[in-house]
Amino acid sequence: METAIISENKSVSIKLVIKILLISLLVSFMAYSASELVNEFAQQRNESSKQKPQLQKNGNRTPEFVVGGKFAQEGVKKTVKYTFKYISEQRHVLQKIGKNSIVKEVNTIVDTRIVNLIKDVKKINTGLAQRTGQLFKLPNGNIYKAKSITKGANIYPFKGKGIYQLTRAEFKILQNHNRYGGFTNKFYKWFNSQKQFAKNPITKIELEKVIKIINSTK
Repeated sequence: METAIISENKSVSIKLVIKILLISLLVSFMAYSASELVNEFAQQRNESSKQKPQLQKNGNRTPEFVVGGKFAQEGVKKTVKYTFKYISEQRHVLQKIGKNSIVKEVNTIVDTRIVNLIKDVKKINTGLAQRTGQLFKLPNGNIYKAKSITKGANIYPFKGKGIYQLTRAEFKILQNHNRYGGFTNKFYKWFNSQKQFAKNPITKIELEKVIKIINSTK
């Protein structure tokens, strides 16, 4: 009888050992599978981060503008494009300023014999310019300023060869130069009269600046 009991206990012990071994194997397998999943997820995340362009703190892309306007980061083939429209008002064209042209405190004037507005803006729209905020610098040195970075926004010349910033007084000199057909007797009659009666008479220095601009365009 004792022999039967011992034999039964041995059988139970063997079954228990087998169960423990099976549970251990199952736990090990689950741990291994979890580890593999974690490694695979980490690898995918690293590869994904390499393909994305760097982000600024505000979440915007930080592109480096090169010829062609492409992002410098590897894997990014998108070309930056805009839809700016150049300002075609005659008050900005040196040769077309007349007595009815609107004058402001600061006036941007362009000599269209030197500056090709249409070509410059096309280059900006295709990404061939270095952007700093709302300013766009072209390879030819001309700088344009956009009123806003939105679809169809206006853009106008800001600095460069053939681009001039005139004060109110300087604009009036140019206005009357065109009105009287140059620095004629009629022009100087106007100039001398305003020096006597205007609240803020135009100075000789301002006149010389405009003369220099006119002579540089001939």
